[in-house]
Amino acid sequence: MKQFLFGLAFAAGVGLIVYILLGIQPKWVGSSPDGKWEAVLHVGTDSNIKNRYFGELRWKGTHDEMEQCYITYLQYRQNGEYAAGDVQGGSVVMPVKEVQSFVDFSSKPSKSDKLEVIIHWAEKEKIHKQTIELYQK
Repeated sequence: MKQFLFGLAFAAGVGLIVYILLGIQPKWVGSSPDGKWEAVLHVGTDSNIKNRYFGELRWKGTHDEMEQCYITYLQYRQNGEYAAGDVQGGSVVMPVKEVQSFVDFSSKPSKSDKLEVIIHWAEKEKIHKQTIELYQK
């Protein structure tokens, strides 16, 4: 009887793990060379947006640095082509937030797609220009 219960519990555990792993959607992540930014492209969680992807740019620097920074250009590219964001540099000036969007309602990228987030930002009047490459995780 103990063996039967152990076997049943083991099978249920394996089944749950397989169910969770099969239900996990891929996401793409990348970090800026200086480590102050992280970009994440992930699938929507609500049932009505389940097959749409959303991009978040996350600030990884200190809170004090964040308060002295602003973004002047933010663009998402897929295979070198414009996909979302600013068309030309200097068209926006927005304060840095801990999390901000770089794309909404994107389709699922393929494994061979090259995904990039280009960000120009100022910190104490010094302009930084960085490209974050995203890799499937």
